[in-house]
Amino acid sequence: MKVNITRQLSGGQYIVRFAVTGFTTEEVAKMNSFGIPLIQMRQNVAGGVQNVQVAITQINPNYVASFTSEEQANQYQQTVLGQINNAMKSLRDRKDDFTSTQEVEI
Repeated sequence: MKVNITRQLSGGQYIVRFAVTGFTTEEVAKMNSFGIPLIQMRQNVAGGVQNVQVAITQINPNYVASFTSEEQANQYQQTVLGQINNAMKSLRDRKDDFTSTQEVEI
């Protein structure tokens, strides 16, 4: 899995965008079994800011977050990357101990 970060300074606004791609076959299989992790992100909508939960497989550059300072933008970037890292570590560590077939003689 890869996370691409696009940072842009435009009109005094520090803009940060993410794209998550390249999930491994094992990661996809675990998401199919255990569910797709959700990441809290900011999204600029209609002149305001909205916090949204985004499935990690759906994170793309359309989720634009802008800030008035570089420090805020850097903090947001680290927060999102930390969430992604923690979610994927947790997912990779999970094991399916439930799926099985049993034959029980009665």
